[in-house]
Amino acid sequence: MEFKKIFNPLKKCLGDGHNRQYFFRDLMAMITTVSEVEWGTELDPNTKRTNDNTINNFIKRGLSKTFAQSIVNRLTPERLEDQVNELPDVTRAALAKELSVYDDSINADNVGKCVADMMVDIITVSAGLSSEEEIAAKKEEIKSSKPKSESKAAINSTGTDGMDESDEIQAKSFLINHEKERELIPLCQIALLYSPAHKHIRSMYTEFILLPKRIQRYILKECGAEILADMDSLHSDESIDWLCDDLDVFELSSKCYLYMFDQYLYRAFHYYSECSIKGYDNYSFITLCKHDFSAIMNNDHNSLDKYIDDYLWMQDNKIKTEALPPMDYLWLEKDFGSCKEKDLTYWLCRFVIDACNNLLPRVKEKEFYYIVVNDQYAETQEDLYYCALNALYNLYLCHTITG
Repeated sequence: MEFKKIFNPLKKCLGDGHNRQYFFRDLMAMITTVSEVEWGTELDPNTKRTNDNTINNFIKRGLSKTFAQSIVNRLTPERLEDQVNELPDVTRAALAKELSVYDDSINADNVGKCVADMMVDIITVSAGLSSEEEIAAKKEEIKSSKPKSESKAAINSTGTDGMDESDEIQAKSFLINHEKERELIPLCQIALLYSPAHKHIRSMYTEFILLPKRIQRYILKECGAEILADMDSLHSDESIDWLCDDLDVFELSSKCYLYMFDQYLYRAFHYYSECSIKGYDNYSFITLCKHDFSAIMNNDHNSLDKYIDDYLWMQDNKIKTEALPPMDYLWLEKDFGSCKEKDLTYWLCRFVIDACNNLLPRVKEKEFYYIVVNDQYAETQEDLYYCALNALYNLYLCHTITG
């Protein structure tokens, strides 16, 4: 279990509207008696508190070994359990539902104990006192000692083992009928989790949502995009927060655009789903570095993706430039102050996709699984918005390969 997977659901249910840094401190106060000044982290000399960027890194990339070691011997899981148990029944049920994707035994009655145990395991592993494999083996030993009440049919209901001949025919029929849309089929799982009750512009998304789960899994597996365990952690608002943090860290913007993303990005889906994305000039951005094919072709202009790539390359190589940060340049180039809203939503989606794709090798430190979608096949803002959510998922929420 990774810290970022449990942090988002806990913040939704226990955060009381506070920002991520505030809730992180609050959560630590529930799980340990170690004060912030004893965490072993660098403190801001003015506030005497841990730097917010350090806390953001813990949330995005996991607790550091030094931090975990500073609190592991003074944990108070019973206090965290009590805090969760004091939540209203409806809130506990919602929290249990979100966490059940990692442990199907979690319910509204035991979610407090399960959350406390999860946090203890996360801190113990982060401190290097135990491995994830050892903890998993212990849990499996406990689980196997319990009477097996689940039927084989119940187990198969979440996988593809229960597929019969008619199921395979239905799945293959879906793949054949949407052969020309195959590159976009991985987005069906985004549609399923983000808007399962919505009648989509692209009928393929709606058809997929209405299929039994075992058939959905079969289709995604055939397309090399089998549902990953943490897809239910796809909270677009949290991911946008993280993206804006990284835009600042990598100097892709000179100011915070969080408000604009929060207010307008989702409108691409809610208000402009049916709008075609053909006709936009995607190659109107100046070429910063002519160090490849663009030099041969003598291209003075290129895509937003190439501009971001060039800008980051110059940052990586400590090359001074007077070029505007990509988000600032996009604002001016496309006249965000007075352009049509549907144009604004298009370019925000485009920026999220291109920024995330370029940040992947810089943010991800290990090899990882991710869902490949060729956004060149997107035809409407509905498609492009789902491509943006998929890009955010790949950058911030997908699994790291550990084996």
